[in-house]
Amino acid sequence: DEGDIYPVDGESLCEGCKKIADNNGWIACADKQPPDATWVIVEADLDGVGRLVTMAFFEQSTQDGEIYWLFHNDSDGSEWEGVTHWQPLPLPPTTNKG
Repeated sequence: DEGDIYPVDGESLCEGCKKIADNNGWIACADKQPPDATWVIVEADLDGVGRLVTMAFFEQSTQDGEIYWLFHNDSDGSEWEGVTHWQPLPLPPTTNKG
């Protein structure tokens, strides 16, 4: 359910949406993680690269609870650290045929 992504745990929908709206749609990882096995947009502060915005796959290990961020263009499949904020991918465009 898309509504489950936005509210921060323990907050009402209105309070959660206001907090996100106040931050241009970005959700702090310290407040809430994305649903497991989900592609999202992330803002990261990476050593040697600096700050960047890109798409990443979020995964949380069922064995030890460890969190992994796999970036879409990382050909060796290594996990990255430094993700500070995320937001859901936008809905795809609608096509108006006719």
